[in-house]
Amino acid sequence: MRGRLSATGHAALVDAADAHLAALDTQDIDALIDIAEARYARAGDIARMAVPEAQARRTLSEKLDRLTLHPILGIPLFLALVLLVFRLTFSVASPFVDLIGGPLQETAAGWASALLASLPLLRDLVVGAIIPGVGTVLSFLPTLLVLYLAMSFLEDSGYMARAAFLMDRLMRSLGLDGRAFIPLILGFGCNVPAVSATRTLERRSDRVLVSMIIPFMSCSARLPVYVIFAAALFPRSGSWIVWSMYLLGMLMAFLFAWLLRRTALPAEGGGVLLELPPYRFPAWAVLWKHAWRRTKSFARRARTTVLATVAVVWLLLALPAVSGGKFAQVDPKDSVFGSVAQAVSPIFAPLGFGNWQATGALVPGFIAKEVVVGTLGQIYLGEQAAAPAPLGFIEGTKQAVTATWKAVTTSVAAIPTIFALPQLGTDTSTDQKSPLAAALARAFTPASGLAYLVFVLLYTPCIVTVGAIAQEHGRRVAWITVAYQLVAAWVVAFLVYQVAGRLGL
Repeated sequence: MRGRLSATGHAALVDAADAHLAALDTQDIDALIDIAEARYARAGDIARMAVPEAQARRTLSEKLDRLTLHPILGIPLFLALVLLVFRLTFSVASPFVDLIGGPLQETAAGWASALLASLPLLRDLVVGAIIPGVGTVLSFLPTLLVLYLAMSFLEDSGYMARAAFLMDRLMRSLGLDGRAFIPLILGFGCNVPAVSATRTLERRSDRVLVSMIIPFMSCSARLPVYVIFAAALFPRSGSWIVWSMYLLGMLMAFLFAWLLRRTALPAEGGGVLLELPPYRFPAWAVLWKHAWRRTKSFARRARTTVLATVAVVWLLLALPAVSGGKFAQVDPKDSVFGSVAQAVSPIFAPLGFGNWQATGALVPGFIAKEVVVGTLGQIYLGEQAAAPAPLGFIEGTKQAVTATWKAVTTSVAAIPTIFALPQLGTDTSTDQKSPLAAALARAFTPASGLAYLVFVLLYTPCIVTVGAIAQEHGRRVAWITVAYQLVAAWVVAFLVYQVAGRLGL
């Protein structure tokens, strides 16, 4: 009958369609995407014929999308917005970081020293380990809160969906599903849920590949390390340093995705459609809820993981490496922790930070990246905080209130400067830096500090992320990820140190 195909004709039509699809694949043309675009274009033509042109007004979302989705301006605009977020974070949060890491921490140490005067061992643990270790990590809660508020604003406004759309073509050039950018974006918050989010990808090769490059995305736990080193060594261009770390992580992720696609995990083809929601102004209550929940999660880790780790580090710093030493009175360099750190520090000497303090802080970072800055605070500030001058309750409260008011006024006054370009120079003064930032400024040069940040960015993910990768894809994939990230971190940090040294940093 007319309008019907025989079984033979139907099979021939299917074979012809498959042949055309195969031919398009050889020309790097995604047939599914092109078909969808043709359908939307046809629907647009029908809509324009049905609706008079006078009534076919562009919506605000459509007008904004002409800029945010521009094929040339779109990605630079995305990078500029991310930079603006970091500049806002530094301008608003830095005074509070200095407040918590300086006057408030000193006040707490003084009170603890007075209360525990009759218990010297417990006093040394609290004053020499818990307060400088956990306190240093907690001092970055304002930074994370401001960052989460800004990122939640971009997400709820509908812009982050546009960012995924902008990256879709780049992801497909790497042989990845366009939806792969969503787990990568989640990796900026925490790598663990980002690995779990790869379950939304249809092909196993995509899930494995994306999970292996997610640890390159700079999670929030690394941010405290960036902030304290930026404050210590790059006080006038800190936001640019942090922005460059996030950008370097993305570039490394894309580079390794390209390498893995052409070696162990070849592409399997296919495409994806992304739906763009309309722009909207987020509700402040919702933004605050999202930001507070994420910040509280970070604080909970400081109360558990960081607390346990700094206690273990304190014990290892107090134990002599050889028999005959006296517990809690040993030189940290001659402790178990210091001896192990010295043994592995020559590996990092070509990177510019071959001292035992910097090397030792990287080891507990395998447990959680925020522990790196906590361990640095414990090592560099522990001895200074061993016997602080005790403060009375009223005197300590007055000092804390005065310092808090100064931080509030400084933070508000700094907001108008977020659009200003930084002064590209090195401020070597330490009188306005937090105690840890001042100590790091003496221990590192700008070149070695930059190499240290690069290594922290790229080296092995935290143990929870490794466990998530092993749960999703097996232990073999997890340990391969650990191995190649360690190698990549050493090589890139070495190159950065050599180039920065030649530039005179």
